Amino acid sequence: MPELTDNQIADMASLKKYCDELGADPVVIGAIAYQFHFPGQVRHTGDVDFAVALDLEDFAKLEQKLFGSGWTRRENMEHRWRSSNGTLLDLIPAGPKLRAEKKITWPESGMTMSLVGFEHVFAESKAAQIAAGLTLKVTPAVILMPLKIVSFMDDPARRAKDLEDIRGLLSNYESGNNERIYSDEVIHANLDFNLVPAFLIGGDLRRLSSQEEIAVVATFFSGHGREAALVDGVCPRPFYRRCSRRGCSRPASGFSSGLRRLVNCPCDNVSACCSSKEHGTVWQLAPSLRRGTRRTNPLGTITHAARR
Repeated sequence: MPELTDNQIADMASLKKYCDELGADPVVIGAIAYQFHFPGQVRHTGDVDFAVALDLEDFAKLEQKLFGSGWTRRENMEHRWRSSNGTLLDLIPAGPKLRAEKKITWPESGMTMSLVGFEHVFAESKAAQIAAGLTLKVTPAVILMPLKIVSFMDDPARRAKDLEDIRGLLSNYESGNNERIYSDEVIHANLDFNLVPAFLIGGDLRRLSSQEEIAVVATFFSGHGREAALVDGVCPRPFYRRCSRRGCSRPASGFSSGLRRLVNCPCDNVSACCSSKEHGTVWQLAPSLRRGTRRTNPLGTITHAARR
């Protein structure tokens, strides 16, 4: 279980109570969810992140409950709350209408946050014991990947920890599940053993995601710069390509191998794109991955494509 203080546990329980009164699911996302799935990994955080299944008009009712309990909201950061016990919580409203729009524009600050992938937060999350006497829904590890990617792409200057979590997901996903690690799917992929967790999370994400979501993820992994260095080490080759250098650890190349597996493609080709026009591939969905292109990615920022 994640390391939580007594005050954090009490405040998370209070938030659940208020959400239950409004008939809304609060789902743990962010670093606490990461700690839950990978308890052996060191991941310090000063806040607790929740997605709440409320649209803005109903989220205002939750806000009134929080204000009435002595909680305060940071000015110009409408998602950041401090409880009367001092706990920091980030609350992201993500009701059906907001999820359909795939973004939230906060009414006071005008700040926009992407909600790409949040549909899966509520569809795939399972109830789990977070602490003694406290059960909450927790985002699955595979869904943390697009959430972390979207969070970083929304605000790269402030979200360096998201890159560390992405790297952790690529290195640790299903690492204790021998049935999957040694499955026929993995053997067929013919990967270095240290790339298997990244390959599995890439494949699992592909099976869950829409074409638009796959394009967002693929666009992120086509980038250069600081994120490439943090996510994929120091190998000079474009980090969605598999490297043949002995001892080169390239988790993002394993992820790319899983993600590139064709959606509903009967040939189930792992190592290359299928030539059939009926089979949509990640490369068709993310034009920024093609040679020599410079495109606007699905979150509205400019990405320079890596050369293949």
